[in-house]
Amino acid sequence: MELAASYPALRASYPAFRASYPAPHAQHLSPTPLSRILVLHSVDLFSHLVEKDNLVWDAWVKHVNYCKHMYKKSYTMSEILAFDKAVYEAMVAFQKVKGYKNFFKPKQHFTAHAAINTLRMGPMRGCAYS
Repeated sequence: MELAASYPALRASYPAFRASYPAPHAQHLSPTPLSRILVLHSVDLFSHLVEKDNLVWDAWVKHVNYCKHMYKKSYTMSEILAFDKAVYEAMVAFQKVKGYKNFFKPKQHFTAHAAINTLRMGPMRGCAYS
């Protein structure tokens, strides 16, 4: 069955699914903080499974490094400079991965401004950062 043909059936089943999810006794946890926890611990969790000279893994480790800087609640000037350097290193590592070259998305562009914006406006706040 094609997706277009199954769409009305999927749409019709959505209210029944939505009524049963989450279960009434379940504690609701937003996926954003859970994703952040996974990102911050991913290097420790998965490093033994990956070759050390893997360019994709190197880019991921550098991404996690700047995320650790991003989630701090306060900064010194030297930490802002380290944050900016970590973002730059992550972007350079990303560009080294075959297939990723010139594949920047808007979120990576915004990340390039994260350190200076943190200096100007203070630590990031909100559900994604706090």
